[in-house]
Amino acid sequence: MKKIISILLIIVTTLISLLLFFYVIVQHGTIGNKQDNIVRANQHTHHVLRQSSKITREQALIKSINRLAPQKTPLKIPGDLLTNLAHNIEIKVQLTSKTKNNCHLLGAAGNLCYSSRIFIRNTGNFNITGHNWKLYLYSIRRILSVDNLYVNKYPSIYNLNGILNNKPLDTGGRFNLKFITGGLYEITPTKRFKMFERQSTTLINLTTEFQNISLTDVVPWWFFSVNGKLAPVSNMTNSSSPNNYVINTSTIPKSIMPHARYATNKKYDKTITTITKNSIIPTAKEIKYTSTQPTDIQGVALHIKGLSPASIKAIKAYLAEQHIKISKNGLPVFGDVNPDLMSKNYQEKESYSINTTTEKATIHGYDQQGLFYGLISFIQSIDAKNSSFLTSSIQDTPRYHHREQHIDIARHFHSVGTIKKMLHEMAFLKLNVLHLVIDNDEAWRLEIPGIPELTDVGSRICLDMTESQCLLPQLGIPLPTFNKAQYYTAEQYKDLIRYAHAHFITIIPEIDVPAHERAAVVSMEARYRKYKDTNPKLANEYRLFDPEDNTKVLTVQFYGENSFVNPAVKGTANFLDKVIGEITKMHSEAGVPLDVLHVGGDTVFNFMSTNAFTTKYEDNSKGLLNYTLNKPPLSSSPQIQKIVGSDNADDILSVFIDTLSAATKKHKIPRIQAWSQDNKILRIYHESKGLQVNFWFPMSSDIQERLLNVANNGVKIIMSMPDYTNFDFKYENNLAERGYYWASNNNSVFKLFSYMPDNLPANAEVFGAKDGSPIKVMGRFENPKVFGISAQLWSETLYTDQNIDYMLYPRMVALAQKAWHKNKWEPKYIPLRTYETGRTHIVDQKALHASFNRFINTLYYKLLPRYDKLHINYRVPPPGAMIRNKVLSANSEIPNLSIEYSFDKIIWHKYMGKTAMENHTTVYLRSPNFSGDRYGRIVTVKANDPNFDSSLYEMSPQD
Repeated sequence: MKKIISILLIIVTTLISLLLFFYVIVQHGTIGNKQDNIVRANQHTHHVLRQSSKITREQALIKSINRLAPQKTPLKIPGDLLTNLAHNIEIKVQLTSKTKNNCHLLGAAGNLCYSSRIFIRNTGNFNITGHNWKLYLYSIRRILSVDNLYVNKYPSIYNLNGILNNKPLDTGGRFNLKFITGGLYEITPTKRFKMFERQSTTLINLTTEFQNISLTDVVPWWFFSVNGKLAPVSNMTNSSSPNNYVINTSTIPKSIMPHARYATNKKYDKTITTITKNSIIPTAKEIKYTSTQPTDIQGVALHIKGLSPASIKAIKAYLAEQHIKISKNGLPVFGDVNPDLMSKNYQEKESYSINTTTEKATIHGYDQQGLFYGLISFIQSIDAKNSSFLTSSIQDTPRYHHREQHIDIARHFHSVGTIKKMLHEMAFLKLNVLHLVIDNDEAWRLEIPGIPELTDVGSRICLDMTESQCLLPQLGIPLPTFNKAQYYTAEQYKDLIRYAHAHFITIIPEIDVPAHERAAVVSMEARYRKYKDTNPKLANEYRLFDPEDNTKVLTVQFYGENSFVNPAVKGTANFLDKVIGEITKMHSEAGVPLDVLHVGGDTVFNFMSTNAFTTKYEDNSKGLLNYTLNKPPLSSSPQIQKIVGSDNADDILSVFIDTLSAATKKHKIPRIQAWSQDNKILRIYHESKGLQVNFWFPMSSDIQERLLNVANNGVKIIMSMPDYTNFDFKYENNLAERGYYWASNNNSVFKLFSYMPDNLPANAEVFGAKDGSPIKVMGRFENPKVFGISAQLWSETLYTDQNIDYMLYPRMVALAQKAWHKNKWEPKYIPLRTYETGRTHIVDQKALHASFNRFINTLYYKLLPRYDKLHINYRVPPPGAMIRNKVLSANSEIPNLSIEYSFDKIIWHKYMGKTAMENHTTVYLRSPNFSGDRYGRIVTVKANDPNFDSSLYEMSPQD
């Protein structure tokens, strides 16, 4: 009997243990990855809502996340408050596509705002108590209202006076939310806060202005502060993995479903021909192959005249990267600068000719730059995989002589080495201008001898509310970089100039004035406080701010009135003279005189003065605004009033232009470049024959009028339309793609390739308006000549070098192709001709797609393997796929790129062609790069469900 009882007890105990085991698995989501847990959490939420009407939707969601949240190893014993917060607090942000009603009452521009949620979870096994903590968070959108789920019935209004005066917002619950400046906010506990309860989640609802729907809209690196000590939120410290901290339930755009991508990929022939293997990018204007059989090459013997040792060194580096040996017994390569031997149509700068036989290669350049490009084209024409080339005759000249790539190092700092790598690849693609943004509201990144505060304060980030020692953090600054001055020394900058010059690239530095200058203004205020009591002359020498200016301003990045330099303050003239003089001196000492200085000139306005706001309560189409907040910047400055006597924005800007002109003329700057976004600066500066502008308007029905308005000032036009050439925008309309989307949700390689900068109305036929909607555009009698083309890489979401690579490559290749070569399918501009999306058919779409097919075949065969060897983190596109009749079909836009599929994300199989799904209804697909050491985004495909794609919610490991 005892044995029977013992056996029964063992059985019962075992059953209980098994039940508990499975309960833990189900409850805590130990099987599967984090993204699966989130998906199951959402499914569980819907189930709970169906089963019970006694709890709210938000409470159901919290229960789901609590139930399925992955468990971290808890602290064995409670530590101090900061340790507890850093170790045990996990924060997730849920984005939705839900718009709010009546958000004009919150002051939302254009009455447009979205809801989102913050989940603060204590993953530990003990309660976290205490009130002496602060949580700092970043938001690229203005937060307009906040409430606490368990206390507030109604959200509190975040009124604009509170924003501008930095007053804390009492939610009426357990937390206060305070706007600091820019995108920085502070959450603190109220007296009602008791604890972060163990294994529990607290929910905070937010209303944000404009769309807030994409993974990279959530800025990482939130951090806690306790008694001046800082600690990051543990799951928000990996800026490359928003999957760790974002729950996305936004609407899925149908245009980028896997089946749609599959249909697009099917348009192109992925056959790699002998011509493809020996082609060059950008495409040469004229090329004649004199053989059909490749000639093997064992190496080259260089006989080059006319290039500097530094440029020869660059050419040798390209040869080594293509595994082409330099040998006395190799194919003789003769090169010189000899314009007399160039054909009549190619006698202009940067032109070259190449003639190759089985015995030798002869390269002539119209000038040194032409010779350099001829050598690069010869190197590219060699099939590096097979060490062979086709004999040919090539004559080439560029479409535009200004081929510009822009990069912003102010928002997030990137080293000299990173920029050199970028320059090296730009030259390989014949891009010849680097537009380097060295300062902005967020930081100043170049040493200016004699003004050490610019970099001591302006390049350093820390949590100093007085900003006497540093700038406040913005846009997700990693905590380890706090208190570190990040800038280029004068010697580093001169080295960069020389390196660029050896690659025939001109560096155009940008000082963005008079707006976007918060870093400089704050730094000079710190200098003022440093010397005001001991040396008033030094204190005021470079001061840029009028302390009596009480104009209330909110800039487009949500900074205040200290974002503008005041031209009426004496220190401004001294500052511009000193900075421009020192930069000019650096170029001169580097042996490369400064030919062009970019002076910014964009967004010189008060965001609250736009027509998205109103003072009328009954107008619910615009944000309700206190009328005292819509004055022009600097208009209330007594020192401005002494000169201008009014609050007219044009008059104020005229004072600044006079001050700037004096400095540029004194230092003999030959040409000035500026953004065309604010035409006031162009109207005032039109007398300068050396003015060139970045035409920075997105596609619209009046785009030709905008172009003429700029060109009529007699300036040189550099096409920089953000909806085609902003590389900080998404590659495709996908929630999981990195980047912004304010002017376009799709800046793909094909979109840039199809761009027609010499005929803007024609673009209406291919892509329509900036948001993709149909558009009708008519040309005018005039069509100004385009001087050049530019692509912009702003760095708000570029935290790492890998992020830079991902956004640049392969789009920079398409930029080079467009800047150097004009395709025959681009229609000639005809005055008064009208183009309309879906109605007119003037652009030869068949020829467009055929030429793009040749381009991508060459790009992916010749350049992507090169990027793998150089460890360049280019974007690997996700596969296209569809399931029909239980059969999986998949493809890629990249020729010869592998595709893998899985039914569980654990075991992966190589896709070899159409595959029977058997009893599976869901399949996952991914593509590796050519080296097979990283993967693009995982695509989820469901049988007979073309609208489902969970890859929209999960960013790729490569990004």
